[in-house]
Amino acid sequence: MSDGKPIAELTDNWLKLLQADNEAAALEFYCKQIMPELLPILQKQFRETYNQEPKYDGLISLLGFTPDTVILASQFVKPETLVVIHTKETKGFLDTVLHYCGIPVASFFHESFSESPNTDIYRALEAALKRFPKGSRIAIELTGGKKTMGGALAIASGLLDIDLLYIDYSKYMPELRKPRPESQYVQLVGNPLKLPVDLFTEVEIERAVNFFNVGKYDVSQTLFHQASQRMANPRAAEVCTELSRLYLLWNSFAFQEASELSSTLFEKIIRFYEQILVTLQFDLERFKKQIESLTHLAKGERLSLMWNFYFSAERYQQNNQGDIAALLYYRTLESIFENSLKDLAKSFNTESPDYSLFNINIEDVEAKFIQFRSKVFKGRTDSSLPSSLGMLDSFCLLGALNHPIAEKISLGRVVDKAKIRNRSVYAHGIRPIDAQSTNDISKLATDALNEYINITKINSIDDQNINSTDDQRIRFEFMELTIRRKV
Repeated sequence: MSDGKPIAELTDNWLKLLQADNEAAALEFYCKQIMPELLPILQKQFRETYNQEPKYDGLISLLGFTPDTVILASQFVKPETLVVIHTKETKGFLDTVLHYCGIPVASFFHESFSESPNTDIYRALEAALKRFPKGSRIAIELTGGKKTMGGALAIASGLLDIDLLYIDYSKYMPELRKPRPESQYVQLVGNPLKLPVDLFTEVEIERAVNFFNVGKYDVSQTLFHQASQRMANPRAAEVCTELSRLYLLWNSFAFQEASELSSTLFEKIIRFYEQILVTLQFDLERFKKQIESLTHLAKGERLSLMWNFYFSAERYQQNNQGDIAALLYYRTLESIFENSLKDLAKSFNTESPDYSLFNINIEDVEAKFIQFRSKVFKGRTDSSLPSSLGMLDSFCLLGALNHPIAEKISLGRVVDKAKIRNRSVYAHGIRPIDAQSTNDISKLATDALNEYINITKINSIDDQNINSTDDQRIRFEFMELTIRRKV
């Protein structure tokens, strides 16, 4: 057993035995003194690097002319069953391996193979695999032996999807043909048949991310799904497939379906969060807030709908879809003015307005409405309150009710920007809206929204959940994806 000395000091003693050509004593010193100090370090490094325990039911180890690698692998994994594959030239080391590996004789097996034909190693591997019960978790360790033997086992492990272990090092002593023990570490080698697939899907993932970040969620959904079908670790791509679908539904105002999907997606993200973070940066706290927003939207809560109109408009404007952006900024204004009226009378409905809810003489409201509207529409002859209220009439009613938002925002400005919406090909126009016009209606919607926020805070309306635009942005503005490293 080790006496607890530092590995570097033990290494010096080990080197003296090697330099004296005392191979047997050096091996015994390595196995009994150095290895007990080295194994906890190797196992800790393995757990931190690969996020899993180095535990397997069975181990198949390739024996070369240095039995210490097989012994170290066996002590590292501590399998229930060990099978050593070897040539007739290395058969003489089996007793040494059994002596130091810590495996009972009844659980220790070996299979011989010939270097010629070079496919004979596969026959030995097949025989070795039959030594393990069905369903056993198996690893192949191929540090020993020749490179051709290790290459053959690597291919076989890829076909069989068996984990591959390799005892590597950072410092080598060529004069002794040994690595320094303290520089050793155990690699979990990626499946050689799956890794190239992941490398080729890198371009697909990047394309999918690019489409996602410009709002082409239908395209990104398809690309992420296709990539996930060919990846060894598809979790990040699967999550992005569903996130694309979620935003596609949200973008289409299918709030109920999007809200239902968000719950199952959140559970999947929590389950595979560590795997996702390997590939992508993902703001879990922000996604939680977005799920809350979807819940409010699915219930039709009026303030959430207002915020959603605004940030949807921003999204379409950023993606150079000016006509849709202009319509959504118009809907934002409608929502702001409608909410302002509901703040005065909760049950007021702009589609079938009951003007008596404001507890003001209807004739007075009517006169003030006509007077306020006449500031711009001087030639209009209709002299009664509308039977339904659009954006402009809602604003005029707010003016008649002396609402402060009608004092902060001029009627002429609202009328001018309403004309922008009417020029859209989605309304009454025949040409696309230009960027300047979209910017103009965006500025009005932003100003009106900020005034509404200030007014509701001053009036301390109890049922309002009003915060600044920046506070609401993380709840309603769709996230962008960032690749953390090469896929």
